[in-house]
Amino acid sequence: MRRNTLTEPGCVFMHLVQPQDDPDSWVMLEMFRSRAAWDEHMRQPYNTEGNVLLEDRLREPSELRLFDEK
Repeated sequence: MRRNTLTEPGCVFMHLVQPQDDPDSWVMLEMFRSRAAWDEHMRQPYNTEGNVLLEDRLREPSELRLFDEK
């Protein structure tokens, strides 16, 4: 999913990070050029299919938080 996402014209970056004190957790940090670009990203088949595959592998549902750059 990450490899495909990085080729999207609207993707600025996508980083998978892990807290040093919690090796069982991870956070995906993503930045897109616009909300429309992110919405398009979420509609991509590799993303929708990948998220279905991840559902059973996650300890809890993903928490989506949208931020504005300042």
